[in-house]
Amino acid sequence: MAKEERIHIRATSEQKQLLARASQIRGRSVSDFVLESAVEEATNALLDQRVFVFSEEDYDAFLTRANDVEKNREVIAGILNVKSPWEG
Repeated sequence: MAKEERIHIRATSEQKQLLARASQIRGRSVSDFVLESAVEEATNALLDQRVFVFSEEDYDAFLTRANDVEKNREVIAGILNVKSPWEG
């Protein structure tokens, strides 16, 4: 995919050196490293936005279950062990 847009940023000398060292370790150019890192962070920020839509009945059931954490501890643990889409 051809890159057609430019992004201009300013950095301190220390920040630039840090990015240069990290990109070198990854075998990437600084530009590619910064862009990939920024895109990954942007993706994470967007995926972290969660909206739940419930009917009134489902919402009441959700609240009932949420209020009984002890009873649902195993189910909750299972949910927390599911990897996010970006974690592979």
